[in-house]
Amino acid sequence: MDSQGSLRLERGPDDAVDLPAEADAGSEAASVAGAQAGFGPHAEARARSGAISAADTPPLRPFNVRRATQEDARAIAEVTVAGWRATYRHLLPAEYLDGLTPRNREAGWRSWLATDPDDRLPVWVAEVESEDGSAVAGHGVGGVAARRVVGPAAGHVVGGVAARQVVWPPTRRVVGLVSAGPPRDEDVAAPAAEVYAVYVHPDEQRHGIGRALLQTAVAHLRQHGATDLVLWVFERNPRARTFYEVMGWRPDGGRQALELAGASPVEIRYRLTAG
Repeated sequence: MDSQGSLRLERGPDDAVDLPAEADAGSEAASVAGAQAGFGPHAEARARSGAISAADTPPLRPFNVRRATQEDARAIAEVTVAGWRATYRHLLPAEYLDGLTPRNREAGWRSWLATDPDDRLPVWVAEVESEDGSAVAGHGVGGVAARRVVGPAAGHVVGGVAARQVVWPPTRRVVGLVSAGPPRDEDVAAPAAEVYAVYVHPDEQRHGIGRALLQTAVAHLRQHGATDLVLWVFERNPRARTFYEVMGWRPDGGRQALELAGASPVEIRYRLTAG
């Protein structure tokens, strides 16, 4: 899944900034350690898709997987840019990577998420709870009262009023995504589908998030009739390749050299076949 120029631009928002559409679980998604960690207890997709078994090991950090909305466009752009900058220093020029900005990609992602009435280009995100704050019991934020008390601060007084520590309604932060859709290679016969991208923020790897995202997409594509699934990954990204192989994907012989920012990284295609 390349996306560069004559190289075949990525189906979706990356067209605007000429980024590869490779499904790179090693760069921003979970490493092998993350892949082996399993799904989190709050992954909504597991009950619906059947992608998670009872034997899955809880991750180090709870997370949730859900379908993406237009409101996720900025966060998705931030995750992808952070991943490219952190991972591809050995493949692409530093000035190119440093020049990537979420702003350049946000509009494309927003448009993609807004214009898919037939559900042919699904996107899922993984989110974690942000750090909770504390305050005096009975007070709220923006007119919203705190919903649960953590515990009394015995003897602690604020302005002459005994205080209790409370936790506010938690906010969530998008830290990963997976996108998929119809295959773009003519030699990939129907019924088939392609995983266009798998990304997890570099700071949130090794919690099983990459595995959860990929399995959610695979389960969805299988349920919609796809037998063969494909994705592209940089040849010189051993972490990503090992991750996919742990998940059952194998190289199928597809190979292509890209021309990107004066570099010529090679991508190879992986395939996952039903049965």
